[in-house]
Amino acid sequence: MPRRALTALVCLVGGASLAVGCSLATSFDGLRDGAGEAGASADGGAREDVAAIDGSSDARSDAATADSADGAPKYAFADTFDRPDTLTGLGNGWVTKTPSLRVSQNRALRFLSGVREDYRNNVTFRPATEAVRDVEVSTDVHFTVAMPFPQVHARVQPGSALSPDTLDCYILFLQDNSGASPVFKIVRQRGADFHVLLTQFSGPTKLTASDVIRLKLRVQGSAPVVLSASVEIQALGGFMPFASGGTVDTSEERIETPGVVGLSAEGESSGAFAYDNFVATEL
Repeated sequence: MPRRALTALVCLVGGASLAVGCSLATSFDGLRDGAGEAGASADGGAREDVAAIDGSSDARSDAATADSADGAPKYAFADTFDRPDTLTGLGNGWVTKTPSLRVSQNRALRFLSGVREDYRNNVTFRPATEAVRDVEVSTDVHFTVAMPFPQVHARVQPGSALSPDTLDCYILFLQDNSGASPVFKIVRQRGADFHVLLTQFSGPTKLTASDVIRLKLRVQGSAPVVLSASVEIQALGGFMPFASGGTVDTSEERIETPGVVGLSAEGESSGAFAYDNFVATEL
């Protein structure tokens, strides 16, 4: 199957003169032979390039930038997962805490390594060099079994994200699909405690295994933090609105500092769903 190279616009800002130089850089990450990935052990080990967490690797090479109205570069990242299958992890600069996703048939497939971890340990996220405060993150979800808990993350605090049972971020996820109306939640996750519900909303009809949905979460501001979410469902002609909700976080526990974006899972079986077309854009 043909593979696509990723082309990024890289802008460098230099010195007191604030001169800006831009060039196009093409990343061929993921186009090499074999199932291995950057930073993974030879046997497909659990953790990817952990050095990226402290910014020591240039994992942002495939993150495109676009100038805002004031000329400052804005962060944008997209991953279609169109690359060779992996044993564990996603490659392409993603940082893995516990094996929970792998590339399979050009998607990020839910994967279990044998231990059923929760979402705090199953998180896979972008490196610290890509941290932004205000961001919109989305991903398509292809179901094999229409069950919880596919999810997208924003403002993941990378400084603590690799610590066991610890995670700081905002999350949008499918909580329940057992009744007539699926329930989605926006939550705040802090430390080792489980998440705190900020708001929830429902879709009009029960999801089935043949459905494809798109989860989209926007996080903006600091005092308060404004959160909005939408869920779309694939239909003839493209994705259509399915459900939406929003809230503000005024708690002292709100997450005000920039963070990275990511994906995670709960205790589903392997192959329950797969992510595709992951997109994150700074607002």
